Amino acid sequence: MANLPNFLVGNSNKEEKGDKSLIEVFFTKSLMKQLYYHAMRVDIEDNNEKAELVLELLGPSFIELGTGTNRIAVLKNGFVCKIALDYRGLVDNFTEYKRSIELPHVFTKVYECNMLIVICEYVNVMDRSIYIENKEGILALLSELSEHYIFNDCGYNLKNYYNMGYRDNEEIVILDYGYMYPIKGNEQVLSCPKCKSLLKYNTTFTKFECSNCKTYYTIMEVTRRMRTDLEDYENKTILKLNNCTMPNFDSIEI
Repeated sequence: MANLPNFLVGNSNKEEKGDKSLIEVFFTKSLMKQLYYHAMRVDIEDNNEKAELVLELLGPSFIELGTGTNRIAVLKNGFVCKIALDYRGLVDNFTEYKRSIELPHVFTKVYECNMLIVICEYVNVMDRSIYIENKEGILALLSELSEHYIFNDCGYNLKNYYNMGYRDNEEIVILDYGYMYPIKGNEQVLSCPKCKSLLKYNTTFTKFECSNCKTYYTIMEVTRRMRTDLEDYENKTILKLNNCTMPNFDSIEI
């Protein structure tokens, strides 16, 4: 079974009440090695199947919260643990770690991340009815986000209700923000390819519309044009500042 690569681990933010790594408390090195093995498997294409294997490995002390496209979320001792099921899941975990400190009143708080696993605060998850009842508040939140980010899977759409939650003080927060990209440094993607006018979100923040020629663009069509060098630089800087280190699994037997 392959070892974790050097960029995948570490000790970012520790749990607030001490300096003990929650990842190290909840997951043994042997368990992390097995989880990483399943995340990198190419012989299983269905991530739901991978999620079932992960749940078997975790055991009954972890409570299943749900499986997304690239990650599975479980509850452990009052904390949410999101575990990557493929390479994109690793990226999503690290993206949430990076973004969480920027707008803490909007994003669920991230305590620690090693890309394979991210440890987050637990909040109440919206159901469809609560999502609909809070449409105005959600749109206000998305309006604030739109000033700083290009985002996917967060726009007001009934299929996205599971990405929204609320704290006990009724503050609305986003649960899944792995596809959150800063506008700064990528302003050029908000220029219409046809007429070069400014692209703006539609009223539900689910797509972009040209302010001049009224052509619509999907979020994916816009993010495809983004520069990657800025994100690469950000990733390297954050990893360096947090002095991420990788456990040596060479002597660990599965």
